Amino acid sequence: MYITGGYSISPTSFNSFKQAGDKRKIPYFKPSLLGWDKLDRAFRPAQLACIAIGEALKQAKVDWPISEKSDRTALLILTKDSNLAAIENMYSEIQRFGIGKSNPGIFPWTVLNVIGGFASMYFNINGINYTLSNNENSGINSIIFTESLIACRGCDQVIICELELLPDDLFDYIYKTEIQHEFVNAIVIQKEKRDGSGLKLDYENYNPLSKKTILSQIIEDLSTRKDQGV
Repeated sequence: MYITGGYSISPTSFNSFKQAGDKRKIPYFKPSLLGWDKLDRAFRPAQLACIAIGEALKQAKVDWPISEKSDRTALLILTKDSNLAAIENMYSEIQRFGIGKSNPGIFPWTVLNVIGGFASMYFNINGINYTLSNNENSGINSIIFTESLIACRGCDQVIICELELLPDDLFDYIYKTEIQHEFVNAIVIQKEKRDGSGLKLDYENYNPLSKKTILSQIIEDLSTRKDQGV
């Protein structure tokens, strides 16, 4: 297996957009301002996931919407709290307008696996689609799962995207000491090298006890090797 693309979004990724308020948060912006079509009306977690996935696919030289190998492309989403903003939004509307009077368009975004569904439609991914609860072991587990998907389930490529996002108000107090900053990571793992490029995946090279997630370490490694021309 080879890592052929990787991309990370952090609070400093988009310097053209002014950061206001909590410096741990990725700035709010309209994706269309960066050339991303059909994302402005999506909820923020889906926007950021699609941008990270799209950039990782570009690096892997995979055109999208995916046509070739679409049914042999799997998508794994790692998240545990990316739906909280939508829950907050719906809660605020219920408080303001009453039960049964909130915007019905908000509800689908309160479901944790909606990101995977939205991204699958956006990129035309017709293979296996799983959402895994993001925790200290989920990075390693997703890599092990990817090995199984490629070796036993007929997948040619697997996209993994992890999201760590802060809620705006309602639950913020429980995160103050736990999360240094928001981030969204995406990597593309393929069965074979594409155009002779790619980092051979060996998850034993990455430290599960590090403060950085496994995907963060992989993307840093991929970037370093690319800069070195390896």
